[in-house]
Amino acid sequence: MILHYFSSAGWREWGLSDRPLIREAMPVLIDEDLCFEDAAVLRPAAVMNLWLRELPVSGAPSPKSWRTYAQALKAGRSSSMPAGSRSSLIGSGFGMRCPCMPGTGCRVRWR
Repeated sequence: MILHYFSSAGWREWGLSDRPLIREAMPVLIDEDLCFEDAAVLRPAAVMNLWLRELPVSGAPSPKSWRTYAQALKAGRSSSMPAGSRSSLIGSGFGMRCPCMPGTGCRVRWR
């Protein structure tokens, strides 16, 4: 999995009518094959990106927090994690069950 931090630099050359709405330095997770869906079904990386984009309005306004969450998600998708754990993490509504989600009052710091 690739972790990229969005930059709108050069957006006028992308053929867009307006500036992208994604915030500067927002982390973006991308699968190694650069695909975000299979047969019209979102892959876990795309679902994680949706969750990451909600962080600024969910109690994590700092880009440093976004980076920390993205790094944790990327680490959780590593091949060392059992496949069943990865799919259940995303498929079960990751954001709803994560005890350290912004707004839950969790005081744990990820390093």
